[in-house]
Amino acid sequence: MNASRYGPRRPGPHRSKRGAGLGRRSPKGEAGLGLRSSKSEAGFTLVELLTVIAVMGIMLGIAVVGFNHFGRGARLRTAGRLIQQQLDLARQRALTSRKMHAVQFESHDEPDRDRMRIYYEEPAGNKITVGKWIELPPGIEFGAASPVGANMPPQPDGIQFRPTGRADSSGSYSFKIHDTETQKEREIEVVPVTGHTTVSVPSS
Repeated sequence: MNASRYGPRRPGPHRSKRGAGLGRRSPKGEAGLGLRSSKSEAGFTLVELLTVIAVMGIMLGIAVVGFNHFGRGARLRTAGRLIQQQLDLARQRALTSRKMHAVQFESHDEPDRDRMRIYYEEPAGNKITVGKWIELPPGIEFGAASPVGANMPPQPDGIQFRPTGRADSSGSYSFKIHDTETQKEREIEVVPVTGHTTVSVPSS
């Protein structure tokens, strides 16, 4: 048998050592690529780290100051909502029970906190508390922040609600609460005819 009769000889399934090495990366090449990659992914320098830490500290300080201001404002808003809820609840109880209910306001000197309660009177004159005493948030007091002038209406000791929903007050139908730290105020007003309550920021 000669090669001319059966055609050219075909290569076997095996590859030559020279050809097998063409698609393989040498260990030296791998080490070289890894070295170049580590150099391109170098970490932050000390100056950059200190700069980032300083910026984060400034941002944290600004956030803390803003949170404190927000907390003091929320404290006054919470007190206004509490008073409005108690007044509305007393009016609703007067309507449903067909019996006069009232909200009593009680001021204290430090360290006691101002508080309020809903009550009704028995025929014998005993005052029965509905629920419990509700304390205002720390730092919130009944009354205006500035000294009361001669022409200012007196602060009420309480507001009563008739079975018709109409309000009767021992003083003015509007009064203020204030924050002892910020001296900011909220005005509580009860409409005598309807007995509805509103909370607003004083105009002056």
